[in-house]
Amino acid sequence: MFKLLVLSVFLKAAMAVEFEIFNKETGPIWIGIQGNSGKAHLEGGGFVLAPGQRRSVQSPPDWGGRFWARTWCNAGNNHCETGDCGNKLQCQGAGGRPPASLAEITLKGKGPLDFYDISFVDGFNLPISFEPVGGQGDGSQYSCKKASCNKYLNGECPGELQLKYQNQVIGCKSACEAFNTDQYCCRGAYDKPETCKSSEWKVNYPKFFKDRCPDGYSYAQAIEFQFVNKEIGAVWVGIQGNSGKEALANGGFILEAGASTSIQAPEDWAGRFWGRTWCDPNTNYCLTGDCGSRIECQGNGGAPPASLAEITLKGAGGLDFYEISLVDGFNLAISFEPVDGRGDSSQYSCKKAACEQHLNDECPGELQLGSPNGVVGCKSACLAFNTDQYCCRNEFGTPDTFKSLTWPVDYPKFFKDRCPGAYSYAYDDRKSTFTCEAEKYIITFGF
Repeated sequence: MFKLLVLSVFLKAAMAVEFEIFNKETGPIWIGIQGNSGKAHLEGGGFVLAPGQRRSVQSPPDWGGRFWARTWCNAGNNHCETGDCGNKLQCQGAGGRPPASLAEITLKGKGPLDFYDISFVDGFNLPISFEPVGGQGDGSQYSCKKASCNKYLNGECPGELQLKYQNQVIGCKSACEAFNTDQYCCRGAYDKPETCKSSEWKVNYPKFFKDRCPDGYSYAQAIEFQFVNKEIGAVWVGIQGNSGKEALANGGFILEAGASTSIQAPEDWAGRFWGRTWCDPNTNYCLTGDCGSRIECQGNGGAPPASLAEITLKGAGGLDFYEISLVDGFNLAISFEPVDGRGDSSQYSCKKAACEQHLNDECPGELQLGSPNGVVGCKSACLAFNTDQYCCRNEFGTPDTFKSLTWPVDYPKFFKDRCPGAYSYAYDDRKSTFTCEAEKYIITFGF
């Protein structure tokens, strides 16, 4: 269960997920709800919540989207002065007009983990918090903690950002909303991490929000991913965005041996990268990681086995969550490393996530993907045997029932022993997920 307060949202975990929304304001709030691309708009997208009232909303276990509060609403024409979604009570898929404080979540974003945050990228209209109930975390700073901004910022809002109504300040705009310039909106010449730095703005407006509500995500910024090929042959890079996220570089490109190239991603992007090997330039088919016999994967995933580098930018607490995953098996050595990241110096904070071993030659015979060129990949047990037990599904679909130690052969241990920093099976998150705040990451194939 998640709780969303003031607007407050509380989350309870079950087969369906419960969001309890609580209004601690002195007046009514019109709740807005928008699902991410392909996700339902819960409760038709909104409802009215009276002062002191709370209401629970059920969602599918894999839902993702945002909640916000609309204020100063007119019941006659359904127009709200902040967060309006087109003069309607139920937003029906429409987003809220800024300024509006946002509570955002992706359920089951990585294995069993939910990613949630408070965001002021669209400005501020009222205090808001987002809190899990009965969550299972790892005890770290941002694990299962309340994300909140429990301050009224409108009275302190810089004059040039203020939204006024009836001689009152009812909202605090983002700099992008207020000025609509490339610099303040991180676009055009300012769409890169090295050029979109709020510390270099004439006025550092995001700092106003961050100083008062450090849990809140305060402005947009592009993120750079640099790809390096240390293999002796070409690697065909595959890229797939998560649901609702774009396929960067249209999903892939060829990276020659010894080459390096960089691409940009939106600051809230999430997805995966992988290397395709043994590719035929005539047919565009690759023996490992193939995405439909094409150079640009265009949204397609890679056929296993394939070593994966996965990331969710600006997840809980504004942190990036990244990992190397061998859940789809292994085809080549891979690493994922932040550059000049900001972390807490703990074991999994801003460190390199890597599997810098050539595992194909050691791969158990029953997992080997063979070819005339030899062993070109090492399958997961799920891919090799396709049983409920090895695939963590049906009666084995929970952490309590899915234990690789009880398998006839503990195949994840083969990967984990050789690559302890990699995610090796479906419930391995607490041992293999890294966190950081960085504007650049390097993905390296080979070592």
